[in-house]
Amino acid sequence: MFDAIILSRLIPQLLQTDNEIKPSKLKILIGRHTSISIIFWSLSLISLYLLMPYFNAATNKNSISYNNVLFVVIGLGQMIFSIGVLIQYGLYALRRDQDLTKGAISYLIANIALMFTLIPKLGSLGAALSLGIAASIFLLIRFVQLSKV
Repeated sequence: MFDAIILSRLIPQLLQTDNEIKPSKLKILIGRHTSISIIFWSLSLISLYLLMPYFNAATNKNSISYNNVLFVVIGLGQMIFSIGVLIQYGLYALRRDQDLTKGAISYLIANIALMFTLIPKLGSLGAALSLGIAASIFLLIRFVQLSKV
């Protein structure tokens, strides 16, 4: 849903065919879509969390309730990662290929290191935390890269 609602509106604005997008306009677009994304993800996560008991009743399973913490951690991690992706599309529009590569490699290394560290200790919660922490690192890197444009 995130791609359909947020990215499908942002990408055409970033990839203008007549001329290159100016960094100042790009930052405004990214900021606006980041705000929309935060609202979208917050409402989505809250709605799904509140509907969780009804999913439990419909499926006659309590395993969903047991995984509420995982749901929240994974949802927040995905929200953070998605905001980083917005910035990534902006960097792509500016043809910042080296920045894109450095950010992707940093995310990959952080995610693998965190997975190897946290999964043996915490199991599925470790995997969820790894996603969230690596996504936070990814977002921070993308913010730094965007601020240097």
